[in-house]
Amino acid sequence: MPWKSFKPSEAAKLKARTRTRWGAPPYGLLSWVLLLAGLLYLFNSPRVFVGAFGDDARDLLAAKSLLHGRYASLQNPEHLPLNFPLPGYPLLLAPFVAMSRGHWALMKIVPIMSTLVSGLLFWHFIGSSVRPLVRFILVTLFLFNPSTLYLSGVVIADTFYVCLLLSVFCLLRPLLRDPAMRWEWGLGIVLAWSAFVRPEGILLVLAVLVSLLYARRYRQASGTLIPTVTLGISWIGRNFYLTHHVSGYSELWTMSLGALSDRGSLLGYWARQAITWFWEMLAGISFGAESLWWMIMPAAAGLILS
Repeated sequence: MPWKSFKPSEAAKLKARTRTRWGAPPYGLLSWVLLLAGLLYLFNSPRVFVGAFGDDARDLLAAKSLLHGRYASLQNPEHLPLNFPLPGYPLLLAPFVAMSRGHWALMKIVPIMSTLVSGLLFWHFIGSSVRPLVRFILVTLFLFNPSTLYLSGVVIADTFYVCLLLSVFCLLRPLLRDPAMRWEWGLGIVLAWSAFVRPEGILLVLAVLVSLLYARRYRQASGTLIPTVTLGISWIGRNFYLTHHVSGYSELWTMSLGALSDRGSLLGYWARQAITWFWEMLAGISFGAESLWWMIMPAAAGLILS
């Protein structure tokens, strides 16, 4: 409907709603921030070469195996079937591996694009819950955070998992507000993919299920779970048939549960996590793994928060 068919006040309200949701079309200042962030990520990308971590080399080889029609360990002469890592991230990498043709530096376009899309999703998720200036500041802090900048040049699953996580939140919120929404299958596919990128995605699936059941969205809950349950059972069956193990993560989970009985190791682990999130992730400040600050700062942070 043309603008002139509206009353002036109605047209102004509609334009205001558009600006509140996305910023001034086309997304206003956000477009320039994303462009600047993208250029910064490209400039920073040579900082870490592809293969510097075991995870990125492992995922790239797994993606290459998918191009051969199977999920197997190419570094093993017998090409044994893989049950670790999860195939979600190698599945994303596979077409880029095919296009790169051995120019592995080009693979950094995956974490760069994942980070930029995460910034856009974060902007959308915040919505009109805060003032536009606060919304802009939050997204800017996310995009230019030192840890975000560093991970944007590393070909590991973390950046893509954050992108999927924000996608789930953006799809879930309107589904909780309006029972007439019919995109539970889309939410289910994104949830399933997140569970196949990082094992923590299983907890995300459970959290979404609890949210939908609490809101009495029973039809949406069933539609959301079907892709995850179907793919999960297929993956477990495939692993047990080919490798005689449910998952390659089983031994890691057993070791983690065993560590719960060691109080000193457990407290040290949570102290390191607190420092990582409160300082390294938020401010880009590192005190070193052996520093006394690893124990002092979590206690101070807890005191302040309480």
